[in-house]
Amino acid sequence: MNNKELNIALGKLFNGIELDTHKLELGSIDDFDNDFGQIIDRDIRVSNDLIDDLRKAEVATKKLKNDYEKVLKIGKKLEADAKDLGVDLPQRTINQIRSAEIEIKNKTTVINKIKSMYNIDF
Repeated sequence: MNNKELNIALGKLFNGIELDTHKLELGSIDDFDNDFGQIIDRDIRVSNDLIDDLRKAEVATKKLKNDYEKVLKIGKKLEADAKDLGVDLPQRTINQIRSAEIEIKNKTTVINKIKSMYNIDF
């Protein structure tokens, strides 16, 4: 075998090895691509579930806030009526009225935080 034939044979040998290496790399890239795509799909599902849960929590919190507002309206009327009559409300009733005021503020804060959480781009 002369040098020319040897070079041709070595070229074919290395060319084949090089192709095999590229095939392995392409397979690895496909595997990575597939794994990454599955993670993205799962991430989207989790994000959507989180947003749904946050919206449900917001609706429930708004209902609680509305309920506190209704009871506070009644409590404020009781306070006004008691003042007009010159009588004192029971301390328990006064405490409940103050608690309703505090809870309305708390629920407003929670609602705003929830809204800010699900308005984030996922």
